[in-house]
Amino acid sequence: MPRTTFTDADFLAAACALAAKRGPAAVTVESVTARLKAPTGSFYYRFASRDVLLGELWLTTARAFQEGFIAAIATGRRTRCGAPHPHLGARPSKRGTGLPAPSPRRFRPGRVAGRAAPRSCGAGTARR
Repeated sequence: MPRTTFTDADFLAAACALAAKRGPAAVTVESVTARLKAPTGSFYYRFASRDVLLGELWLTTARAFQEGFIAAIATGRRTRCGAPHPHLGARPSKRGTGLPAPSPRRFRPGRVAGRAAPRSCGAGTARR
């Protein structure tokens, strides 16, 4: 019988499926290797521990989301209902990045949530 080879992506996909179905607590070395019918040593050859696997899964998922989000902004893709995306075209882009320009409101030192900062913060103590 030919020997099955596994990749990092196989282990990540199995962990992702288990986490989506039963939550991150269900992702164990045993459950991932059982899902793939892979030897435990194959898992440990690629990942030092369960935590390393979940960290890699988190980074891979976040990176894929960000790449998709940036691509959607760059292409001007519309929302599911067909309306333009609310962040697209709201204001002209400041630097040609496709992202909305920053808000015209400016940071005002010595202010906290629209109120004057308390004296203990050091705001307004320089001049008396």
